[in-house]
Amino acid sequence: MGETIYFYPGDECNVKEKMKALKYANDLRKSERHCKSEIVYPQDEESVDADFWEALGGKPDAINPATSDKIEDFTKE
Repeated sequence: MGETIYFYPGDECNVKEKMKALKYANDLRKSERHCKSEIVYPQDEESVDADFWEALGGKPDAINPATSDKIEDFTKE
């Protein structure tokens, strides 16, 4: 979104996932935005949260639960 990069980790996001996502956001800021953009955290500020959800078409009543990343949850028996 132009000069703004939104960093929104889910409630069930683990530390490794958060760090990988933050690294991606920083890399995006450096490579594509030439360090001119700002990384913001919608969950920390109400006005930023409103802008984030407006850009996505509105905040849903409920956010889907996290999906499993365990291989055995995807294999057939």
